Amino acid sequence: MDKEYIYRIAVEEDLKYTDEIEKQALPIIDPYYKNNIHIYKGEIDGDLIMVYDDSYPVGMGRYSFHPDGTMWLETVRVRPDYQGKHIGTGIYERYMEAAKENKVKIIRLYTEGFNEKSMGLTKKMGYKIIQKYDYYSIKAPEGQADSLGFEVEKDLDKIMDIMTKNPWTDMICINNVFYDVNRENMEWFMKRDMFYSKGDALLLVGARHNRDSVAYIGYMSGNYEECIEAAIKMNPGKTVSAGISKNNPDLGKYFSDFEKRYDLVVSEQII
Repeated sequence: MDKEYIYRIAVEEDLKYTDEIEKQALPIIDPYYKNNIHIYKGEIDGDLIMVYDDSYPVGMGRYSFHPDGTMWLETVRVRPDYQGKHIGTGIYERYMEAAKENKVKIIRLYTEGFNEKSMGLTKKMGYKIIQKYDYYSIKAPEGQADSLGFEVEKDLDKIMDIMTKNPWTDMICINNVFYDVNRENMEWFMKRDMFYSKGDALLLVGARHNRDSVAYIGYMSGNYEECIEAAIKMNPGKTVSAGISKNNPDLGKYFSDFEKRYDLVVSEQII
C-alpha cells in the first residue's frame, strides 16, 4: 500500500519551506515561490497546496484563477527523494477537487517541450495539448527607461477593438502564463498599466511576477519593429521575452535578435 501523505492548503507558516523544496526539486532555476511570495499572499486569487510526510514538507503545487474564470496550474515541486511516490499525481487530484468546488470549466497549464516527466504526468492526468509556442528572450541594455512615445492605454473598448481586428497570436503569454483574449483578462492587464499605445500601434508588455527582472511582450499591433524596440527600451537591464504561437511562424522573424530558447506546450482539461 502506498504511504498516505498529508495534503492541505498552505498557511503563512508553510511559506518558509517553499525555497528549500524548490531548490531541491529544480536547482537550476531561480526560486519561483520565494521571488513571488506576494502572489501567494493574495494578489492573485488561488491557493498553494502543501504536501507533508507527517510533519516534514515534501512537495507543493499552486493553482490560480484568471479573471475569466479559467484555472491555471502554476507549479508542481517535489523533493527528489520523494519523487516517484505519486505525490505529483496527488497534487493534480487536489487541483481537480478545487476546480469542481469553484465550478471551473477549463483548467490549463504549460510545460517546457523538453520536460518529458512533466509532459507524461499531464497526459496521464487527462490534459490534452492545445497549443505550442516558441520562447524568445533577450537581455535589454542597462540605461534610462524610455517609452519611445508610447503611452499607457486605459480605454478597454479601444484595446479590445484593436485586438479583435488585429489578432497577433493564439493566446497572450505573460511569464509563461497563458490567457485567452477576452475582455475580462485584458482588463486585468490594463488595470496594471501593461497596455501602451502610440498612434495606431498597441503594445502589451510587462510582468505578472518577477517584475524587477523580466518583462514579456504579450501583444503587438502596428509596426512590430517599433513595438519591440519600445518594449526593450522600457525595461532596461531586464530580460525581455515573448511566447509566439507555432501557428504564426512568420512572427519569429521579428525576434531574430532574440535567443530562441525552447518550446512551450500548453495543455488543458475541460471539466
